[in-house]
Amino acid sequence: MSRQILTLMSLLMLFTAPLLLAQGRGRAGGARSGQQGVGRPSTNQSGQGTLTRAQQRQQLRATVQQRDQLRTCTQTADRIRTQARDIARDSGKHLNVQTAQQQRDQLREQLRTMDQEHEQLMQGLSANQKEALQSRIRNMQQSREQARTQLEQMNQELSASSPNGKQVAEQAREMERSMKEWSTQYRKMASEMGVRD
Repeated sequence: MSRQILTLMSLLMLFTAPLLLAQGRGRAGGARSGQQGVGRPSTNQSGQGTLTRAQQRQQLRATVQQRDQLRTCTQTADRIRTQARDIARDSGKHLNVQTAQQQRDQLREQLRTMDQEHEQLMQGLSANQKEALQSRIRNMQQSREQARTQLEQMNQELSASSPNGKQVAEQAREMERSMKEWSTQYRKMASEMGVRD
């Protein structure tokens, strides 16, 4: 009888020992996972949504193609500004309508070129770059619209039966100011994107 009880107890111990060990491991694992939640954030939780300044600068950094486009756009804006200054100077002294119309046509072509170059640059910006530069882009758009308006006014004046040279000169000076602002915005954008002259 005592031998049977001993056998039965041995069998019970054989079956229950693995169960007790597994339960102990479960508690320890639960304690460890609980400690991770309390002591330090998990890998998934840490750093989400926050970038260091170095990472932000890296995301904003211009590619080689964008560097070339920025330089080209700045140079085109400078050429338009110089052309507008020449028109203002020539028209203010003595208006030669034919010369002023030719200069206006050149100006229109240069503005069209600048628009195309600007659009190519904008299309090549990443979502992060567009977001970081949105106020700069908005300022550039305003300068762009002003230049278009000034060209249209100049065109109307030069299409009149007797164009007023002073009016043409004033519109050209306004365009020169718009292009100066445009060029300044490009240079600031280039600087923010890590492009050095």
